[in-house]
Amino acid sequence: MDEPLFAGGENISLRVPDALFEQALDFYARTLGLVTRRVDTDTYTVCYGPLVLWLDRCKDIDRCEVRLELRTPDTKRAATHLRQAGVEQLEAEPLPDGYDGFWMRSPLGEVVLVSAPSQ
Repeated sequence: MDEPLFAGGENISLRVPDALFEQALDFYARTLGLVTRRVDTDTYTVCYGPLVLWLDRCKDIDRCEVRLELRTPDTKRAATHLRQAGVEQLEAEPLPDGYDGFWMRSPLGEVVLVSAPSQ
């Protein structure tokens, strides 16, 4: 079986502790002058070159967490490949019904969303 093809996704999520959220938003919007858009009360997106940086306010954490995205044309094959390589899959947060993807944790500890390109 061929190795699954993985590509970096266009989304990076920074889960930011509530106490640091306004400071983080100010840094990206005012200090760096990057375009930000409010998604809802607890989420903003930042235009980060070809990437979208998501700033997510989180009341249940005490330090920033980075979440990355990987794309693959075949999530089932990718999941099998990763399991065989000893990569931990996890339920970081619920995914929408019918979403073609899953969460995993890399050996460095960051949470990664693996999903099909059309998601």
